[in-house]
Amino acid sequence: VDLTARPICLEAEPMKILDLQRSLNEESVNSGSIPILQAIVVCVKMHPTSEIMFKSIPKPTPLRDHPGCFVSGTTEFYLNPTLNCRLNLKLDKFLGLPNKPNLPFRKKIKRNCYNMDEELILKDLKQVDINKTEKFLYGEFPANIESLLKETSASLPKRLKLCSVKLKYLHRSQFKSKCGVVEICINPDETYRERVLTYAFF
Repeated sequence: VDLTARPICLEAEPMKILDLQRSLNEESVNSGSIPILQAIVVCVKMHPTSEIMFKSIPKPTPLRDHPGCFVSGTTEFYLNPTLNCRLNLKLDKFLGLPNKPNLPFRKKIKRNCYNMDEELILKDLKQVDINKTEKFLYGEFPANIESLLKETSASLPKRLKLCSVKLKYLHRSQFKSKCGVVEICINPDETYRERVLTYAFF
């Protein structure tokens, strides 16, 4: 296993993190029960003798010496503007789990209360992304949508089953999209010979 992780304990330097793990064992606390690192990338070998495939995996950028890392002395960072918030949200969900063992989580784990506003982060990114590159991942809201005739609109089916659609746009108010717009081509009823191109919200 090849692991890239960030510290979520009160220590950041590699040696101090190891000292914390030893101290937990000395306090008769199972160090595996209190996470002191949070995984970012985990690579598992398909076979003990096979090599780990790194080509399609994002790689961190070395920026400074302090606090260092376990493998090399240089501290590396992922230059992803949403990564820190996404990790904080996952950590917050873990700390909010009910029925956790009675362990000193609060004393050993730092809880980030900042950078948790997904909507605000997306708004800031849009101001920086002047070329609107997000459209290559999430599409664009269809422009110049023509209104259907009343009789055509009234003849559209209320429900559709097993109908092919083309995804046009994914709306995001948070990191994960929960709704969007699809393009759909249907026959309103038997009186229409031509298929009608329209859009649907999901």
